[in-house]
Amino acid sequence: ADLAGWRVVYLALALLAAVLWLSSAGLGKITSNSAGQASSPLTALRVPGIRRGLLASCLLMLSFYTTYFFTGAHVTLTLELSTAQAGLLPLFYGIGFGLAVIFDPLLDRLGLPRATPPVFVLIALTYLVMLSVAGTYTLLLVFALVWGIFQHLGLNLLVARLTSLDPEQRGAIMGLYSTITYLCVFAAPFAGALLFPLWGLKGCLALSALLCLIEAAEAAISLRKGPELGPIDPVSPDAPV
Repeated sequence: ADLAGWRVVYLALALLAAVLWLSSAGLGKITSNSAGQASSPLTALRVPGIRRGLLASCLLMLSFYTTYFFTGAHVTLTLELSTAQAGLLPLFYGIGFGLAVIFDPLLDRLGLPRATPPVFVLIALTYLVMLSVAGTYTLLLVFALVWGIFQHLGLNLLVARLTSLDPEQRGAIMGLYSTITYLCVFAAPFAGALLFPLWGLKGCLALSALLCLIEAAEAAISLRKGPELGPIDPVSPDAPV
């Protein structure tokens, strides 16, 4: 974008989408080995524990996007750096998100009830540290990497929590999760837009930390006698990288 403008960025995205489309032709030949029956989201809404699970999804995603959407504005408008430098922040976040796979076995050993509250507290603490170093670009990059690690762990725990409620309705439950995610994608800019003009990225980070602390408390109560964590699947579709 710095070198050639945004039109080139969109052209590159179009070309990548075309490559993806052409390379996915064989996917239609893949058959599913699942013996389960498809269910609707309305049926999944009757699964015990689903509403609290969706509340957890809302708190995590709203906290993430409220900050994430305004990192670029902070770097370019507040710190007065380039678009390319703004792009490094989500890149470092994504690197951390990928590196976090080495900690997934630890989540398996701890189990869902023991692992979830501390991980959400760690995400909240990361937001608070980022708040304190928001004026220093280099430190923001470092803690964006840490942010990616803990966000990955929180997202994996959230997906494990939802799918453990009723494995036979996994598809419908994940559909509800995706719905909540994209509702938060649209809601977060409105929340952040109220805070950013007044307090900058620090206001967004403070709200994100508060939402994660609320989720840590909710998880500590809801999962007190909950199921153990099953095998970790790779974080999917809506992983915010």
